[in-house]
This record gives sequence, structure tokens and C-alpha cells, in this order.
Amino acid sequence: MKAAHLALLASSLLVCALVTPASAQSPFDTPVEAKDFSSPQNFAFEFKLGPYTPNIDGEFDGGASPYEDLFGDGSGIMISGEADWQIWRGFGSVGVGLTMGYFSRSAEPFADDGNGGPTKSRERVAGETSITLFPISVLAVYRFDVLAERWSIPLVPYAKIGLNYTFWWIRKGDGAVASIEGNDANGGSFGWQFNLGIAVQLDLFEPDAAKSLDANSGINHSYVFFEMMHLAADGFGSETTLDVGDTTWLAGLAIEF
Repeated sequence: MKAAHLALLASSLLVCALVTPASAQSPFDTPVEAKDFSSPQNFAFEFKLGPYTPNIDGEFDGGASPYEDLFGDGSGIMISGEADWQIWRGFGSVGVGLTMGYFSRSAEPFADDGNGGPTKSRERVAGETSITLFPISVLAVYRFDVLAERWSIPLVPYAKIGLNYTFWWIRKGDGAVASIEGNDANGGSFGWQFNLGIAVQLDLFEPDAAKSLDANSGINHSYVFFEMMHLAADGFGSETTLDVGDTTWLAGLAIEF
């Protein structure tokens, strides 16, 4: 009987020796990358840029080209940031976005003819004239992320549509607002815009790094993207509104969190 008790005691000690190290391991010792973790997703942020040429000359129907004459026929760069609130997630996501952009170009001014316009010779003088645009847009956003979420296909098509208001101003070399025929060269142009794009989800290329980023910072997904944008900033066709819109492309980086 004593031998039986000794055998039972020995087997119990052996089981404890095998089980205790595993059970004593802290859950915090498990690498974050190995966890199946996903933080809540409610927002998105984008940073993007692309070529931009305001359609100022378009209203002259080829009869004049004041913008091209002064700033040349090349494009400037539009830089934009966008923040989205994803209010519904199901078959893709639906959200509301706010976009702010910045565009500026400068050139040596023409000599003044005394009436606020250039001389007939279009002679350049020392100094700098600049045009600046500051567009603000409120957009409805739909992202079709079903391919990435359900089938690990890292492509997310999306569309955006909404209203836009673009502040604009033209300044002389001394920093003062320029004057055109006695009127200050500043104002704003109301309009609308439509964006259509495709994003590549980067998580699927480095899944462990993506899980770690989500667990440690709350960033659910990261993307590179390309989109086409039509910005109609012409006062909905108003003849008294300066047309500073354009149809162009933008590319950038995005995160969801």
C-alpha cells in the first residue's frame, strides 16, 4: 500500500512539473504579432498630392490665356489631406470626409501699363506674383474593402462625391493682394467634386507587422492609392465666379484606425 502511495505521489509531482511552467507563463510574454487582434475601426486619414492647373483660362474659350501667359503652361502641385469618419461598416464602408488642400504658383510679374494691366510688350520686371488656392471639400465616401476583408485580395476601389469651396488670392511681390481693374484679386469659388480611385492594402504583404501595428497603435490598415479627381470650382457655371477647378490625378498614402 505504501508503495502505491509513493507511486501516486511521484506521478502527481511529475504532472505538476510539466504543467506549472506553461501555466505560470504571463499572457504578456506572448508576442503581440502572434495575437489575433483587431482594434475598432472608425476613421481614415489620407495624404496625397498631384499635378494641378486651375481652369482660369477655360472661361475665355481660347480667346485669351492670362493664367498661362503669366505662370506658363506647366502644372503646379496640389497637396491635400483628408480625414474620414466611417459611420457604417458592412458591405464595404460608408463615411463622411473633410478634405483641405493647398496650391501655389509664382512668376515674375509683367510691367504695369498704368491701368492695372500688363504692357503690350508683356515685359517682365523684378519681383514675384503668386496665386494661391485653398480648397475645402465635404465628401460622401464609399470604400469597397470586401475583397481585402473576405478574400485577402489587397485591392480597395472607392468613390467620393461632395461639395467644395476654394479660397483663392493673387499677391504681388510685396505680399499685398494684387488689384485687377480696381478690384482686389481674392475671393472664393463654390462647386462640387468627384473622386474615383483604387487603393492597395499593404497589410497583406506584411501581416505580422500589420497585426503588431494595430495592437500597439490602433492603426487597422495602411494603403497606397491612386485616384482621379474632377473639381468643378466655378460657382456651378456662374459667369461672375473665377473658375479654379481642374480634372487631374492624385496619389498618396492612407491609414484606417
